Amino acid sequence: MITVASALCTSVISTAVLLVVASTGWQSFKPISEDCHENYLTEPNCFCERPRGEEPGDVWFAQPANTASNSAFVVIGLLIALSCDLKLPGQCWEKENGFTSSRGYGILLSCVVCLMGPGSAALHASLTVMGRRVDQFCMYLIGAFLMPYSATRKRRNFSFKTFVALYAAINLPLLILTILSPNTGVKRLMFTLLLVMTIVIEAWHKILGPLYQKRILCESGCAVKDTANGWYMVAALGCVLLAVAIWIPSKSGGPLCFPDSWFQGHAVWHVLTACSIGFIFLYGISADETPDLPLLGEVPQAEPPSDFKECDLSVTGSTSIVVEA
Repeated sequence: MITVASALCTSVISTAVLLVVASTGWQSFKPISEDCHENYLTEPNCFCERPRGEEPGDVWFAQPANTASNSAFVVIGLLIALSCDLKLPGQCWEKENGFTSSRGYGILLSCVVCLMGPGSAALHASLTVMGRRVDQFCMYLIGAFLMPYSATRKRRNFSFKTFVALYAAINLPLLILTILSPNTGVKRLMFTLLLVMTIVIEAWHKILGPLYQKRILCESGCAVKDTANGWYMVAALGCVLLAVAIWIPSKSGGPLCFPDSWFQGHAVWHVLTACSIGFIFLYGISADETPDLPLLGEVPQAEPPSDFKECDLSVTGSTSIVVEA
């Protein structure tokens, strides 16, 4: 149960850090520039929910609904870890892909998703610039996993160690960007870019790639069909689209904005996006990446037909192939 233990440790430690900092008060951190205590009904980046407390930083959780809803990421992260350790669903773990071939993929993804919970909660609990930076980088950690995994999942010799190096190389400039600019526009642009790249890559795997193989590489129709269960990706995209459809009218001043209610559109966004990550994980483990065709440049070893046999020619001392009449 090493994956569950890793995800659980990540959740406990990150949540404990959040609670310890919250208990000391958020006043030592710079509040976000939107001044949500005054502008929560007019400023979209205040997420509609009325901040609690008399002034910024004097309560543990400024936006309790938006803070608590991030527990969905912890739940999904732990479910991913449980799936990896118990090999559930069983039919998926009989296949060959990154998650089934290397335990590291499951550990990394489950820990990052669990970290997203307290990370995003830090923003809504504090409404500070530091909380926004933590939330921003945690989003990058997830997007930076999904995109390169999609890009490399069909490469047979791509090891997990190489993936970790690529993952670190992507996240390093994103970390620098997070430190230099906690701007919400930049955060959403970069995260959206990572997600769009993931969708484009998967569209290539499912649709465009097989067509290219069939029409360009081998005219005889020898394309390899991608085996990942596309309905999981449809479910993931459906969750994201539904989350957006609820969040947009729930922004500050919108028709679904109820500032004093426990129903918050942005909280629903948290839950649905967490579910979408779970569906993407199921999509990944449902794929069987066992190669059906040789890689470009490889020459398959053909078996001789049944009507061929070898015979020894004593004159030349060599072996040749003859056909029986």
